[in-house]
Amino acid sequence: VIAVGHDITEIRRVTAEQKREAKDMATLIRCANAIIFSVDIQGRLIEWNNKAAQMTGHAKEDVMGESLVDYFVADDSKELVQSV
Repeated sequence: VIAVGHDITEIRRVTAEQKREAKDMATLIRCANAIIFSVDIQGRLIEWNNKAAQMTGHAKEDVMGESLVDYFVADDSKELVQSV
């Protein structure tokens, strides 16, 4: 019989700290008194905080996954914005 042990206390501590920090960051983004949004590399909205919803009148669940350019940029400016 061979037994191998490994102390995972530090791994669990770090994992718990990372989860706490992620939760804190999500709360900060959600409650910020400024518009905060994020897009993926295709330009689709992947984050939309409460202030963005309040200022634009568009709820998070309505804009998530939508193209920022298609949803919010005027037609005559879309080509210019997409080239950036």
